[in-house]
Amino acid sequence: MGFIPDVKRILEQIPEGRQTLFFSATMGAKVRALADTMVRESAVRVSIAPEKPTVDLIDQKVLFVGKNHKDALLVSLLEDPKIHRVLIFTQMKHAANRVTEKLMQAGIQGTAIHGGKSQAARSRALSGFRQGRYRVLVATDVAAR
Repeated sequence: MGFIPDVKRILEQIPEGRQTLFFSATMGAKVRALADTMVRESAVRVSIAPEKPTVDLIDQKVLFVGKNHKDALLVSLLEDPKIHRVLIFTQMKHAANRVTEKLMQAGIQGTAIHGGKSQAARSRALSGFRQGRYRVLVATDVAAR
């Protein structure tokens, strides 16, 4: 989390008797730990979960595979002509770029979006995916926002 050191520096400069409001689209362990250092024990945490977390029309699968076989399995799954548009999530920017490169080498049209790309590049990639120019969109959690 690249912003955590910046937030800590800001906290050092402001009074302790402050009101702190903390918002995050995602709340991983590191962000939760940071939030816990920023707020009082009496803080209220509001979490909003979607009423229906998945869409019935989207087929979701989890496959467990060894690290050395992931690329080959992904390419073989995407060779299925019934699969039209695919969204792949990775945890890191470099992983999104690497997966996209592997797909392109296999002749599968894909693009990546993540926080390391400009907003314009992310918008172009998302637009291209929606319009069918890209069959696969590889994303970090930036796509969930």
